[in-house]
Amino acid sequence: MIVRKGLNPLWVHSSRVEIASLERDGLLKPIWCFARVSDRGFYERLGWQAAGLEFDLGNAGPSITMVWSCDRTANAPN
Repeated sequence: MIVRKGLNPLWVHSSRVEIASLERDGLLKPIWCFARVSDRGFYERLGWQAAGLEFDLGNAGPSITMVWSCDRTANAPN
């Protein structure tokens, strides 16, 4: 689990390209993560969608489940 390290948008994009190829081949289902509510916009700009309600994740604070699927991000900005 990554806590207070942050993710580089370039890393997220390159990972997304690889993951999309696996998903298209039927080898991967949509993926999810817990994100801080304050970082929700970062994930949404990368094509992730919020799922469910906000919750408290201990030391991480207010969080939300984010889901990514290559089908929904075909036209998402890079």
